[in-house]
Amino acid sequence: MIYIVAHKPFPWKRKNGYAVLGVGQSQDFADFHDNTLINISSKNKNYCELTGLYWIWKNDASDIEGLVHYRRFFSKNILSRSPRFYLDSQQAEKILKKYDIITTKLYTFKKTILQNREEFCYKEDLMKLRKSIEKIAPDYLASYDEVMSGHQSFLCNMFVTKRQTLAKYCNWLFSILFDLEKSIDSTSYSGNWARLYGYMSEVLLTVFIFHNKLKYKPFPVVLPEKSFIKRLKGKISNGFRQ
Repeated sequence: MIYIVAHKPFPWKRKNGYAVLGVGQSQDFADFHDNTLINISSKNKNYCELTGLYWIWKNDASDIEGLVHYRRFFSKNILSRSPRFYLDSQQAEKILKKYDIITTKLYTFKKTILQNREEFCYKEDLMKLRKSIEKIAPDYLASYDEVMSGHQSFLCNMFVTKRQTLAKYCNWLFSILFDLEKSIDSTSYSGNWARLYGYMSEVLLTVFIFHNKLKYKPFPVVLPEKSFIKRLKGKISNGFRQ
């Protein structure tokens, strides 16, 4: 199952292999809700789509599992916003016979990844993240340092993979973030600063893929909302080399 994480209603016609997963406070529109069963829904302010990822990990048992956004989808046709071109479960299953994970392209930034993340996360919090990795998963520390000093990262926390890969990643990811959370008081954080764990996890997915030498399939991402596309143009031109 590929879950569309959303915090508000959006135009959507049902497509086989997809389900809408509501996160945060407004969830009446969704097929599933991240505040049911085993969940960390109360952390959504800081964790963003990760509360949805946690719910998938703990409550879904599909052979193929994935996460996309209500305003970002994997598509075979970058020039079309039509859902008929969206990656579906059957296509994903076929791809995953040759690859370990389907995700975004590897984006290249003008700044280092550390410098880029400092635009969204406080520097001291990123230092604490490194300490949590050193504590919880010290064998990943060199990979983390390499990614942070480099210029490339996957983005959006979007991916589709086999159940066992998602479980391994989530166990690693949330062990680090839950430890980190103990050392950060984010109660006064607002705006993008409050979404720190969501921004950090984009880098951590990159670390996990590189460290485990996962064979990844980059897949085009389309943005259905025109207004969102306009807002994103400036960010892309200022933040990326390509």
